[in-house]
Amino acid sequence: MGKRTQLEKTYLRQNVQFIFCELNGKITYSSDTFFEIPRGELWSETALVSKIPLVNSADLQYIGEDMYFIRVETQADQILVKLEKIPSSQKAIDPKSKIFHIQERINFLNLPASSAKNLLSNYFEEIYSDDELLGTNVPHIPFKLEHIAEALRIVFHDPLAPQSKNIQFQLGFTAKFLVGNRNRLLTELLLKCNELYLKDSLDPIVVVCNFDTEEDDLQVIIKNAGHYADASWQQTVNDLDIFITLPCVVIGSPIAPDLVHSVEDDFPYLCDITGGDPDMVIDILQTIIDTLDADIDLLAKAHQKRNWKDLERLPHKMKPNFKSLERDDLSKQLQKMEEFAIARNMKAFDQALDVFLEEATAVTTKLRSYKKA
Repeated sequence: MGKRTQLEKTYLRQNVQFIFCELNGKITYSSDTFFEIPRGELWSETALVSKIPLVNSADLQYIGEDMYFIRVETQADQILVKLEKIPSSQKAIDPKSKIFHIQERINFLNLPASSAKNLLSNYFEEIYSDDELLGTNVPHIPFKLEHIAEALRIVFHDPLAPQSKNIQFQLGFTAKFLVGNRNRLLTELLLKCNELYLKDSLDPIVVVCNFDTEEDDLQVIIKNAGHYADASWQQTVNDLDIFITLPCVVIGSPIAPDLVHSVEDDFPYLCDITGGDPDMVIDILQTIIDTLDADIDLLAKAHQKRNWKDLERLPHKMKPNFKSLERDDLSKQLQKMEEFAIARNMKAFDQALDVFLEEATAVTTKLRSYKKA
């Protein structure tokens, strides 16, 4: 009882509760500082305690909004649990414990292999070795915002609660990669989204990313979260939203937002086969432009020389590109031109070629408007 007497003196500070329980969770003693636990009953948090990787009494875990930490000592036949209430003045300076709590909700064993899973795994490994947590001295590294967005969905999606709060991630631009302080970005998003996730009034949580090409800054906005501004997240001018800015460098020029929406609207087939990646669609369009420019030039030269072999081959070769652009009308025109060339009907081929070149030129001109800004 000497140890418990010592503990009694400690909990008189009114910020610690001690619980002794058997390995099956049966309570043998509780100081009842914060809440009463009758002796002999099972403590419902035993399952939580058993999941903590115990090394020594310094192991801790953040337990949600009530700001308790849990410290554990394992003995031969019992567990000592120490609940410590963190004073309000310290709540804002202990983000690492919040990150630990967020990590606990992820079952990495059940996650399929993905770039977002790798991102989270690397992040949690790096963040615990980073004394400053936000990684202000960590070298800037390449990352994709799409992977950040998927990582947030992994963290906050509860498959057992299909009606749980939804987190939407909207990209106002797209680029190959950003180079910046990835750890700080992910930390700020995890901490703020975790805070908002507990607020019933904000559903869904909408995260919008834009890029300032003049300042080389990534701006991240959370819509309708103006009440939750803090040292990191500032209120926007309208006081409705909050935002942070982070210096970043773009690898691959960002595409203007109107072009992103245009390719989604104008090329649904390409968007579908690329998994909705507008940046990849732009790359495909650029490849099609280069290919069509070369083929149309060869077609004009073959027509001038009356090279029937090329006049048969080139229309056939060009058809798939126009099908990808969902211009079946031009694909059908090329089919007729191929048939006219096989039949050696130059008059019909001349007429079809004039119509095709006029319409194909209009198509390639429009395609050039989708070049990256």
